[in-house]
Amino acid sequence: MESIIMKFKVDRSENNETVKFLIPDLENSSVNITDSNTQDIENLFNLIFQEVIKRKKLIEFELDDSDNDLFNEVANDIVLQINSEIKNAESDFKKIIELDNA
Repeated sequence: MESIIMKFKVDRSENNETVKFLIPDLENSSVNITDSNTQDIENLFNLIFQEVIKRKKLIEFELDDSDNDLFNEVANDIVLQINSEIKNAESDFKKIIELDNA
């Protein structure tokens, strides 16, 4: 499957009280990593799933963050993990798209 690239950004509030991961190309979705609620992450995975099926293309995230801090490292790890999960699910996405087109 072809892939499209989406930027994965880190938005830090003053004093890093609130830190969010933003994906502008994916319905401007965000994940608040300074909150223990997991709903943001569940919503993100649902959006990724829907977008791959809709576009019939895999998504590859690229980290767009120049700060060299802990949040950058965490974001980089998350981007690597999400990209790996998407790539590992490629055959499943193909089957779902085939069923959707039938």
